[in-house]
Amino acid sequence: MNWTIKTKIAIILFASLIGILIISSFMIYSSITQVHQSNKIKQINNAVYLAQDINKKMDTARKNDQNFLLNPSDQLVNEVNKNIDSLTKSITKLNGLGLGIGTQTKILKSSTEDYSLSFNNLAASKKVIGYTEDSGKLGALKSTFNKMTKIINNTNNEKLQNLSLSTKLIQTQFINKPTTENYNTLVEDINKMDELANETLKNGSYSNYSALSISLMSDFQSLNSFKNFETSSINSYEKIANTVTKNVNSTISILTKEKNSLYQKQEAIQRTLLITMIILGIFVLIILSLFGGWLYRSVSQSIRVLRKGAFIIGDGDLSYRVPIKGKDEFAELATSFNQMASSMESTMTKVTGAAERLSSSSQNLAAISEETNAQAVEVNEAVQQVAIGAQNQAEHLEESMALLTKVSGAIHQTSSFSEAIGKQSNKAQEANQQGLKVVSILEEGSTQFLEIAKHLISDIQGVAQQSTEIISILKVIKDISSNTDLLALNAAIESARAGEAGRGFEVVSHEIRNLAERSKMETTTIESVIKNIINKLNDISEAANHLNQSLNKQDYNVKQTKSAFDDIDKNVDSINSGIEKINNAVDKVTSANKALSSKLEEISAISEETSASTEHVSGSSRSQTEAIEEVNKAAQSLQDISLILEQEVAKFEFSTSQDDPLVNMEEDAKNEEQGIEQLAHLNEEIAITQELSDKTKN
Repeated sequence: MNWTIKTKIAIILFASLIGILIISSFMIYSSITQVHQSNKIKQINNAVYLAQDINKKMDTARKNDQNFLLNPSDQLVNEVNKNIDSLTKSITKLNGLGLGIGTQTKILKSSTEDYSLSFNNLAASKKVIGYTEDSGKLGALKSTFNKMTKIINNTNNEKLQNLSLSTKLIQTQFINKPTTENYNTLVEDINKMDELANETLKNGSYSNYSALSISLMSDFQSLNSFKNFETSSINSYEKIANTVTKNVNSTISILTKEKNSLYQKQEAIQRTLLITMIILGIFVLIILSLFGGWLYRSVSQSIRVLRKGAFIIGDGDLSYRVPIKGKDEFAELATSFNQMASSMESTMTKVTGAAERLSSSSQNLAAISEETNAQAVEVNEAVQQVAIGAQNQAEHLEESMALLTKVSGAIHQTSSFSEAIGKQSNKAQEANQQGLKVVSILEEGSTQFLEIAKHLISDIQGVAQQSTEIISILKVIKDISSNTDLLALNAAIESARAGEAGRGFEVVSHEIRNLAERSKMETTTIESVIKNIINKLNDISEAANHLNQSLNKQDYNVKQTKSAFDDIDKNVDSINSGIEKINNAVDKVTSANKALSSKLEEISAISEETSASTEHVSGSSRSQTEAIEEVNKAAQSLQDISLILEQEVAKFEFSTSQDDPLVNMEEDAKNEEQGIEQLAHLNEEIAITQELSDKTKN
């Protein structure tokens, strides 16, 4: 099967592309699998973090509810409820991740709700019992028992009083440790107190005591019920809290196992994909190596055959032909190589005959070129004289143009300065107008401020006058306080005379005297404060007068400033009119300068055309001279080359079927005639150039 090099390379490229596609597909599949596993692991990690956060929040709630049991308060109840709300939100968020732990999260949520309900029932019970001994049922018990103790203390019965103290001790024990034994002991002591009180107290006192005793027993019964409920609630929510903690730990354990399983699965997938990719890579490399070796052998064999043929032909054997094998690109190259050898063999036979004819033609060409060279030298000298005269004229014109350029620059600079001065003048005028506006605003503001200051001074003086009136009012209050003090003293004397009957009035009169003394002291303090305020107001009034004087001066200065701005505006207008006159004069000078410049440019253009013509003629003359010299050198070189060519052609070997070397002699003769015609045309150009030079001299 004759495959071309292109086909072989295409097969290798196709195999490489298939291998790359297979490996790339496995890499993409591996990446997608890893990303999927990583996302799932990330979700599980988030779930673990949430479960750990739930555990922490549960611990915080437990700490707060334990603190509540030790020191109950509404603040701790709110804290525990906040912890439970946060716990519920975290459980809902954990359930929303959808990791197959719905059963655990439902149990957690149900346990949390039970815990919340149990704690709130306990908190309500605690609140009814009383957070402190002065609140709730405890406060009612304390109040009732204190009233009973007061009644008992009035009896002066030592036995009843001792029994009361014993009952109070049992009451304290029951409140701290609400057991059935303490409750029964407390009830027995209260009954004993009731029996003894019935014997000791009178009818009126006993009826009060009996009502208090009944209320006390009722409160103790309620307290006992609430204490029992509290104990059962504590046991219940302890169990629920432990259940929540166990469920959280169980959820964390399940998630951790799932995460470890995913890690193991991911590692197994990675190992499988890696081994598969290695096997595919080795398989692709083996296939590419086999195809590459086959291509290398076929190409190297063809190159060796061509290399051998090139060496043989390079040594001069033009009759050798490369053997052709196969139909690939190297076979085409061998065919082209053989055609090239045949063409070279034919060409070398023609070159042998042409070399002899070339030698004779070059001798004739050298003789003609020497004559032409002598004529071209004479023409070149004449043209150079004309070029020198044109160059001098151009230099004088350049000096005139340079002076004119300087004058134009000075005029332009003057115009620029004039424009800049005009712009600055306009800016100054605009700034002056803005200054006038600002001064007008300042003048209005100064006038308004002056009026405000005058009004302020009058208000301050009015406040000072009213302050003096306050002092007179304070004096009246002070006199009233003194009279009140005297009246209170008289009342005290009268109450002393009245004895026991006037004792209550004596206390009232004493308090009135104290109030009168305090009124006198406060009045004295207010009087001193008002005097300080009056002094400050007097100082402010003097400062306001100084401010009024300063404002008058400021108003005068503002008016002077406005007058100065008006003068500046007039001066700027006069400057602008002077600048306009300067600009008109500069425009006239500029137009005259442009007219002169255009005339000089016309003269310069004529001079440049003359100089360019002479330079062109001179250049043409030099080119012709150089061309003739080159022709002469070429003729000599042709003689040398023809000799070398004959020697080199003699080195080659030709086959017996080579052409006659004189077959194309007629074509060589035609080429020689064309060279002679070109020399004749060159001589005509030299004659025309000489005529041009003569005209330029004239």
